[in-house]
Amino acid sequence: MKLLIDTNVLLDMVLKRNGYDISVKLFRKIREQGILACITASSVTDLFYIIRKETHDTERTYVIMENRKDYKDVSLSVLTPAEWLGLDGQY
Repeated sequence: MKLLIDTNVLLDMVLKRNGYDISVKLFRKIREQGILACITASSVTDLFYIIRKETHDTERTYVIMENRKDYKDVSLSVLTPAEWLGLDGQY
């Protein structure tokens, strides 16, 4: 099974908005059942824009978007955008 995750579900978790606990339960179930969770490419840019707007800090936004320790319990490979593009150390 593949599951497309809405941008707002991720924002609920990152920004700890109303519904945060439901989003956490969703991702636990995804992990437990081995479901492939995906987001759209436009969600990545939307997430960056909204997180930057909420935090008023571009550097902090990069840290949030590339923070692997938040995903330590995830059984999927977690890559930063630079790693996925094969640009490690080249930017």
